[in-house]
Amino acid sequence: MANLGHRGRFGNQVFQYAFLRIYADRHGLRLQTPRWIGQYLFGHSEPRITEKPPTTVTQVDLKNAFSSQEPPHVDADFNSQFMSNMKNYEPYKAKFVSLFQPVPPISTIVEAGMEKLRKQGKTVIALHLRRGDFLNARFAKHPRNFPIPNAWYLNWLAELWPRINKPVLYIASDDLKAVLPDFVAYRPVTAADVFPEFPSEPKFVRIDPSIYPDFYVMTQSDALAISNSSFSFAASLLNERCWKFMRPHKSGKLVPYKPWKSDVRLNLR
Repeated sequence: MANLGHRGRFGNQVFQYAFLRIYADRHGLRLQTPRWIGQYLFGHSEPRITEKPPTTVTQVDLKNAFSSQEPPHVDADFNSQFMSNMKNYEPYKAKFVSLFQPVPPISTIVEAGMEKLRKQGKTVIALHLRRGDFLNARFAKHPRNFPIPNAWYLNWLAELWPRINKPVLYIASDDLKAVLPDFVAYRPVTAADVFPEFPSEPKFVRIDPSIYPDFYVMTQSDALAISNSSFSFAASLLNERCWKFMRPHKSGKLVPYKPWKSDVRLNLR
């Protein structure tokens, strides 16, 4: 995949790489990639691309790609998102999860930060409040792309919070200044509070490694409310301790979901 690391941001790259590795391993194929952030965070080390393949594949039937006896595509450059209902990936769940575990130098940092977070409460409730490009008029025209009102999350917290033993709220967002004031009553914790020294170098195309602590906390939280974003949805797939997964719905509220039986993103209007 010549544009791995260039097409989409971190969440998209998780799904792109997961497909490539599962497909290649399933059919005994050799995978080549450019430099991308997964090499730094997760230790992946496929060889660099040596020459442009004769075929470019933009549409992939995931179920057939994984289950067919013979690989439907070889000598190919893949250029797709590979996001669908996760039932197509569920038979390869263990493999998928194993691909996105931090290398020791990174895990040492994030595990220490997670320990600091857990000292502030017995139950970690994580929210992902995406703003950023969802505020861009060009992107906002799509029925998937708009910032979910904070009120949806506040309504859910108001119901959940009194029933939880010593909860602590963690907020992940690309615009903390805009969203934090609405949650001040819950004394939210952010990455700056528990991961103050996480490296921001080396930078990759469109990706600053310092976004990873937010992702990691969402993989370790006890309850998680995501945005309509591949970033937080991918984190929910890796979370094996969470007992409550919530996501925005076109009904105008957060609803429960099962990560491994759901679509990555939904049309919300």
